[in-house]
Amino acid sequence: PAIATTVDRALVVIDPNTLAETVFLKEGDVAPGTTETITDFDTGPHNFDFNNKGDIMFMADLTGATTANSAIYLNNTILAREGDPSPIAGRNWYFVTSPELSLNNNGEYVFHARLDGDTSTDYIIIKNGQKFVQEGDTLPDIAPYKFTSFGTGPVLISDFGDVLWYGDWDDPNTDVDTGLFLNH
Repeated sequence: PAIATTVDRALVVIDPNTLAETVFLKEGDVAPGTTETITDFDTGPHNFDFNNKGDIMFMADLTGATTANSAIYLNNTILAREGDPSPIAGRNWYFVTSPELSLNNNGEYVFHARLDGDTSTDYIIIKNGQKFVQEGDTLPDIAPYKFTSFGTGPVLISDFGDVLWYGDWDDPNTDVDTGLFLNH
């Protein structure tokens, strides 16, 4: 009811006490930090998140060149946009569409996306703007093997900042080459 047009995708916050609606953003709005308009939002169960403080984390498709038409936001701040520099020196964001992302009640966040360049190190999990783990990395529990994928399942962050995630590594014994990780 708060949108009197044919827009079919919107981020709407409903106050549970008053049932009042606040339209945060909708298709056709100018995307924060750009001059482009929003054409869609990802709608998978882990493609957006809200916290109890009213923060919103989401992915928006934008008008413009396909090399820069998707962005991950925390409220009105771009966290990652295709074609923009990533936290890894010399690597730009390549693909941020359909990200798995999570936001805790303290405003900390985590997501995974892809970088341009070397395909053996292009998938990455970001926590609070910094690399958390990347393809090609190893951890003591799986050494000497290296991560090859983070799957398509959720990556979650608790209110204590702990990150729960799935990893797949290059152990030739495929009975023991995947796992669920809490932090590192």
